[in-house]
Amino acid sequence: MLDLIKKTVLASIGTAAVTKTKVQETMHYLVEQGKLTTDEAERLTQEMTESGENELSEVREQFRETIKKIMQEMNVANNQDLQELRSKVENLEKRLEIQDSNQGDNS
Repeated sequence: MLDLIKKTVLASIGTAAVTKTKVQETMHYLVEQGKLTTDEAERLTQEMTESGENELSEVREQFRETIKKIMQEMNVANNQDLQELRSKVENLEKRLEIQDSNQGDNS
């Protein structure tokens, strides 16, 4: 019975979007209806909240990996690439300044 209630609540709310408040509201309703004891409701609330948080974390990681893969396939520069380019530009600017300074001294 508890497993069926858990599955029904998860299906109706959507596991990835389960928030503790929403689960608590649903469990409170089931306790009022006499379908769960307070202890069962607390345990199920904890289980479903953890399950929702874990699933959301997994979805975020999958999303992050997918975006990273897409950016690599599109040859989009990442922060490290940009930093390396900035460093190269700064070095070139310094070399040009030195070269210009040397040419000014020779004139």
